[in-house]
Amino acid sequence: FESNKVPCMNTGGNVGTAATIFAVRILQASRVVMLGMDFAYYADMPYEKTQYYDRFKEFMDEDEIPFAFKHIRNPVVGGDYYTDPAYHWYREAFLELALGMEGCELVNATEGGILFGGGIACRTIEDVIELMINEGREE
Repeated sequence: FESNKVPCMNTGGNVGTAATIFAVRILQASRVVMLGMDFAYYADMPYEKTQYYDRFKEFMDEDEIPFAFKHIRNPVVGGDYYTDPAYHWYREAFLELALGMEGCELVNATEGGILFGGGIACRTIEDVIELMINEGREE
């Protein structure tokens, strides 16, 4: 920005986070509901089917690859998930950016994964729809 005066924003490294920031800052949304923002793999998914498995094989022994993943329990939904370094960074970046999104309710309706905490409400999509229907009735 300092060199070319083109507006910029921190995107958090992925499209979902960028879209959330755009909705909050540019569109000035009072609520953003996220679907599919899990930043994780379900516990029963084999490591071989993850996005970065082949990359890990390039510089790690196969028996070391499981240690490249971080296992996290989601206390909201009670599920176990694991994440790779990139997805974990996306989560941490999102949580840090969320601190600056005051005035906007952030709701993760994914019903799984590791994007929870830091002022993010976790609800089922059914609860979100019911909430929005009821808000529409109040107007």
